[in-house]
Amino acid sequence: MPALPQPGAPPALDGYDTRILAELQADARLTLAELGRRVHLSQP
Repeated sequence: MPALPQPGAPPALDGYDTRILAELQADARLTLAELGRRVHLSQP
């Protein structure tokens, strides 16, 4: 089990978080459905 983050520490980003941020930086107008398709996650 991973250690709990320290209070006030920024949350760690995983691979999905990084991919989502990269896609949104490239095109901030993506729909949630298209964003999910691009990063291979299910739609909300």
